[in-house]
Formats: sequence, C-alpha cells, structure tokens
Amino acid sequence: MEQDDLIPLEDLCRYYSVEFTFVSGLSEYELLDLVLVEQTPCLRKSQLADFEKLLRLHYELDINMAGIDAIVHLLQRIKQLQLEVKELRLRENAGHFGEYPEPLD
Repeated sequence: MEQDDLIPLEDLCRYYSVEFTFVSGLSEYELLDLVLVEQTPCLRKSQLADFEKLLRLHYELDINMAGIDAIVHLLQRIKQLQLEVKELRLRENAGHFGEYPEPLD
C-alpha cells in the first residue's frame, strides 16, 4: 500500500475539526479500518466517504457510537437483502425455479 493512499489521523482531525477520540472510537467499533505507518495511525483514502457519513451522523444528528454502529449494521443488512432479492428475481426470470422452490434458509 502506498503512502499516497493514506491520510494521517492528525491531518484528518485537524481538517475536519474533530477529536482524535472520535476517530479512534469509530475504529474501536470497527466502523473504520485504521492503518499504522511508522507509529502514525492513518485512514485509507478509500474510506474517506464512509468517514464523512459517520461524521455527519455523529455531529449533525447527535448519534452516539452505539447508534452509529447499529445504523451501519442495518444499512449493510438492507444492502445484503436487496442483493438477495435481485438474485432471486434474476433466477425467477431465467426460469430456474421449479413449481416448488427450495426454502432459502
């Protein structure tokens, strides 16, 4: 992984005017994946959009870490269920269902 793909947390916190404890809390809840580079915690640039969403949930909507964790989990579950529905519709349209489809368990 190249250094260009990483943002040091110190820079991130300064730019967004947030406390380091907020970002480390997101990491503790496994909502962000921080990387250590020479003892410097960094965020992957690919996670920046996720960080901004979490930032808005916390600071604009005043949602605590546990609430953010629950929201993220539910949104992931919704995406998963939407994919399952899409796959089932594709299978149904392709004629792969018999008269009595197997249970989905």
